[in-house]
Amino acid sequence: MMKKNLLVVNADDFGYSDERDAGIVKCYRNGYISSVSLLVNGVNAENAAKLAKQHNISTGLHVNLTEGHTVGHGYRTLVRNGCFLGKFGFRDAVQEGKIDISEIRREVQAQVDKFRVLMGDGPFHADGHQHIHVIPGVVETFAAVLRENGVKVTRLPRERGVASEVWTTPQQAEFMKEIVQQSESASHVFASHTLWTCQCFIGLRTMGSNMAVDKVTSHLDQVYVANTCSYDKQPDKASVMTCEWMVHPGHVTSGEGGCGEGPDDFSKSHDRQHEMNILSQQALRNTYTSMNITLANFQECFAAINS
Repeated sequence: MMKKNLLVVNADDFGYSDERDAGIVKCYRNGYISSVSLLVNGVNAENAAKLAKQHNISTGLHVNLTEGHTVGHGYRTLVRNGCFLGKFGFRDAVQEGKIDISEIRREVQAQVDKFRVLMGDGPFHADGHQHIHVIPGVVETFAAVLRENGVKVTRLPRERGVASEVWTTPQQAEFMKEIVQQSESASHVFASHTLWTCQCFIGLRTMGSNMAVDKVTSHLDQVYVANTCSYDKQPDKASVMTCEWMVHPGHVTSGEGGCGEGPDDFSKSHDRQHEMNILSQQALRNTYTSMNITLANFQECFAAINS
């Protein structure tokens, strides 16, 4: 019996801007992606939710604790001047014990509640903006809130080969290695809360200008052909192989965007457009065919594994 190879190509940051969302919808309608994660505090979240329902896009929650305005109110430690503490500011504050964990719980719940209002139902899958959901001290609360709200699937960004990658800056290298290391312990937390994750994950090494067809093909080969996935689920013995590929496509944000503080440099650069261009390449379609890969959403992967 031939192994079923399923790939979730998930576009993060849906709701960030009109331009981003237009690009994501175009990718979905053309079959380049199979799932999205919605920033409910994004300035375009309401319209993004309408687009998701209009085009029947499989949509999960992109929990944001680092960028822009909060969804909930009355926080003392989670914000500064009315906004989140930033990508590294939040991490530093958690590590130094300066964040009231109950505020994290309240904000994650507020974002789940807003997702339900926007989409008409709770999320089937949820992940963390800038990978906040695997941070020690955060992951336990994140997982508990998801379980309490019936979420079935989350992201485990434990990607093989990150340590040997050549990164743009030492800070970026350290950040990527930290994500993978934190994912090791997070995997046990997710399992204890009955949160399912794809067997493999790629995307840390293919963000923005780093994305190239030959690079993606090499990573997919490691997952589906060589079976050198870094997870503990013995994929070589499974009849179904599931992998999540995290992507960030979209047109360049030239107008309003972000989560209340304006768009970031990544959104205003051509990196998003570059990802769209790579995702549309016929050579990538050929890779899927040669490796017997079918694009799927998280519900389809979950059902295939549990059938």
